[in-house]
Amino acid sequence: MKNRTKWLLALIAAIMTPWSFAAGEERAAMPGGDLALGRKLARVLAPGLVEIHYSLRYDETGGAPGSIGIYCPNCHVFHGADLKELMADRRDLVLNGFLVAPDTVLAPDVMIAPEGYDAIVVKQGPNAVAARLEAYYPEYGGLRIRLEKPLPHAEPLVFNGSWEKPVYGLSRIMEMGQWTVTAAPFGEMPHSCFEAGGRISNLAPGNSLLVNADGKPVGLLLNNNEITEKMSLRQSWREWPEVSAEAWDAQLRKLDAHLRKALYPVTLYLRDLRLSRREKLQRRETDAGEINGVGFLLPDGKFFLPLLLTPSQSSRIERVVIRAPGGDQQAEIVGVLKHFGGIVLKPAASFRPQPLADGTARLSDHLGDPVWGAKLRVYGRTVTVKTFSDVLFGVSRGFLNRRFCLSIRDNERANLLFSPDGRLLAIEVGVRAFNYERRFSLLSAADLTQMLGDPAEILPFEAMTNRPDDVGFLGVEYQNLTPELAQAEHIADLTEDGRIGLLISFVYPDSPAAGLGLKAGDVLLKVLPSDGGAPITLSKRDFPAPEAVNFPWERLGDIPERFFDEIPEPWVGIKDPLNRLLTNIGIGKPVELLVLRGGKPEKLAMKVAAAPDYFEVAAEYQSRALGITVSDITFEVRRYFRMAPDAPGVVISGVVAGSPGATAGLRPFEIVTAVNDQPVRQVADFEKMISGRSEVRLTVRRLAAGRVVTVKIPAGPRR
Repeated sequence: MKNRTKWLLALIAAIMTPWSFAAGEERAAMPGGDLALGRKLARVLAPGLVEIHYSLRYDETGGAPGSIGIYCPNCHVFHGADLKELMADRRDLVLNGFLVAPDTVLAPDVMIAPEGYDAIVVKQGPNAVAARLEAYYPEYGGLRIRLEKPLPHAEPLVFNGSWEKPVYGLSRIMEMGQWTVTAAPFGEMPHSCFEAGGRISNLAPGNSLLVNADGKPVGLLLNNNEITEKMSLRQSWREWPEVSAEAWDAQLRKLDAHLRKALYPVTLYLRDLRLSRREKLQRRETDAGEINGVGFLLPDGKFFLPLLLTPSQSSRIERVVIRAPGGDQQAEIVGVLKHFGGIVLKPAASFRPQPLADGTARLSDHLGDPVWGAKLRVYGRTVTVKTFSDVLFGVSRGFLNRRFCLSIRDNERANLLFSPDGRLLAIEVGVRAFNYERRFSLLSAADLTQMLGDPAEILPFEAMTNRPDDVGFLGVEYQNLTPELAQAEHIADLTEDGRIGLLISFVYPDSPAAGLGLKAGDVLLKVLPSDGGAPITLSKRDFPAPEAVNFPWERLGDIPERFFDEIPEPWVGIKDPLNRLLTNIGIGKPVELLVLRGGKPEKLAMKVAAAPDYFEVAAEYQSRALGITVSDITFEVRRYFRMAPDAPGVVISGVVAGSPGATAGLRPFEIVTAVNDQPVRQVADFEKMISGRSEVRLTVRRLAAGRVVTVKIPAGPRR
């Protein structure tokens, strides 16, 4: 056992010890080899290894160029994809290169677009030579770079070694400002067959120079760790399929030019959102008057807008406009995806959009291949497009068994992916689920096309829309659990020591919660939408309890009149995080609640119900004669003032500075219980009771204190 432990430690040390080609120092360790062999290979190969320096530059928006990074054969990920730190320090991007002819270098392709750098310089020791990109090797993840003149004292690598002897893979990567070179016995891992696409490949340590024990190169694998059936490591690099830099860039420019004509800004104009003063002051909602997106004509002929809207947002849409080059075009929403964020539009008959692509391609047919990516941004009437080369490296079954994919260039976050021949591969489409956090966000274009042709997957617009101003409503007030409360209620084990769960403190009579039998002391743990993904855990982080604000009742009379419109409502309101979640699920949608009742979990089924009339939508009447606005007292206002269900009153919701009402001492959020000694129960009655009067006597309540206020109404036509 002791000898085995000693052997394992020695092996780990050997693997972790890098080769260094720094001047004056040669450190080498090779698993399965020895230091002498390592030093020998370092001396033999050093003249053929060069440094490639990219002089990076920012784009027109100040952004750093995109990159996929360098494949690391040790940890099997791509390092250094984010170039922001290099550019902030004004450092070059330094890559390893292999000199294969006096004026030719092979290098890993990190997929930096030509506009992302000013120059390429190849260095070895103190010598430097300007260079240019000449060709791409897409299958091998490599580039061919042409030097303006040979590097002094450099010696090209000669691939004439024998494969019969043991072969080692050497990988050289710039890390922490130093060259780190690792070496290990080279061997291909067992091959995999991707049945759907027929692709067969082996995994191997990418970014490696392959040498035998004599130090003679036998092969090369650049920024790729997959060897397909079409590739051969024993093949000379001169036989690799290549694409000239001019042809490659021309393909990208062609796609870019086409997308600029086939992508259309789309504006959804929204009606005003009714917000409480508290919401406006706390900025919990933004009353955006429009939503902008990018629409396009899919190969199947449908005009598609990949946009995920909540039922509340959908309820506010008044009209849809496509910003076409020849002028704005009205469009009609003819359907929405049931489970994904997508809208099908019917443009005006006069509009003939260009198709986004000639057809779609299967993801499985291009797994591991270079692809084209496009990142889109919309600014009102303008769409900006950034196209780039990428690699499709992951395909997976995702939400509802649909196929999603990942590309290597995560830092660019492509919105569209295209196959090398220009067919549509994938589209970034949101998932209509409320806690979906998977990385695979690019939906297969083939799957999307199939869904758009399935009537069961396309719903009428109205089916995914709440009624205007509807708010989902459970009918509870709650507080967040704490470890102490969880311990006291003996539910610590079911609530992660109080980190999850909402403790019900009040249940509104005649509410959905009351109908379910919920009571104060019960704990809401999770909401389970019927078709919205995984259960939603109600944690205090995501569902904080609404915070009551101490309203300055005792100082209300001292507040200057000019600030009356800025005084928030004293009650919290019903748009708490829990009700917002229910609103976004959709009114009428079935859900289940996971509840702790008496310390035991229980599931309760319900349909999301709309709240009764609440303060923001209550009937109101503005009396210009009095200079006040009054509103009906809704259930949450009645709860705040502890008013009996049959208690009379209307609430003053606004007071105009300098008006007769303000002069008489009326203040926002006081309750008018009677007019001329007659009880008033709604604003319609209030309007009738003051009509035609030159003076009114109002019975006013401020919390528990009451008084009578006489307001003289000036003569004139005002009501």
